[in-house]
Amino acid sequence: MSSVQLIFLFCLFLLLHNFPCKAEIAQDLTLWPMASIEFPVYKDKVSGYLYTQPTVTNNISDFNPVVFRSALIYYPRNNLSLWQGYDRIVSLTDNVQYSENRIWQQAVLDNKYKDLSINNRVRLEERLIKDAGGTSVRFRYRLRLTHPISKNKKWYAAISNEIFFNLNTLNNRPDGFLQNRLFIGIGRKLLENVNSEIGYQLEFVNIPSPQANLMRHSIVTNISIKIPNRYSSSSSNYRE
Repeated sequence: MSSVQLIFLFCLFLLLHNFPCKAEIAQDLTLWPMASIEFPVYKDKVSGYLYTQPTVTNNISDFNPVVFRSALIYYPRNNLSLWQGYDRIVSLTDNVQYSENRIWQQAVLDNKYKDLSINNRVRLEERLIKDAGGTSVRFRYRLRLTHPISKNKKWYAAISNEIFFNLNTLNNRPDGFLQNRLFIGIGRKLLENVNSEIGYQLEFVNIPSPQANLMRHSIVTNISIKIPNRYSSSSSNYRE
């Protein structure tokens, strides 16, 4: 059994062990339009990354919040990337006032089995949240699978699952299991270095008592662009 499989089984154990049993679950319908671009910085070893995600929440009635993301990516080898990133998350409406600065590090490992692409992502986040009284540390692990569904391989199906854990307790943010995101969708390669994707995401959020937990149903869209460099002919890859 590989180390990646061991990590996945360990996270699954933690998820099942900590999964809350509250009967009260609130529901929400949201829209997640995402756009990202990756561009070369130094040969084929270092890339830059920019990303934005406005979110329409509260049963598609509030435009809030918006995520702005930037990162530097180092490629020690073709199927492995190491990321250092920064996020700024803000609300643009008066209904909900939220502000967060987030520093994060992640490793992404890509593998293939025949036509099946396997993407493993591990991320550690240091979150500076308005009025939280300190730095919240969060761990995330995502397993993502994609497979062509057309003869020309321009269309593909995608499924992923990501689990979140708080690693420390901060005010009303206890440590332990935080949320889980299950996504299923389809994508299309529009151009050699441009991918589009649409799908459904089911997100469970563990909210401390006495509030109800949250089940969020999201329509997710994505446009990703990867600008090639003159040292590599690799095509775009949906990474977010």
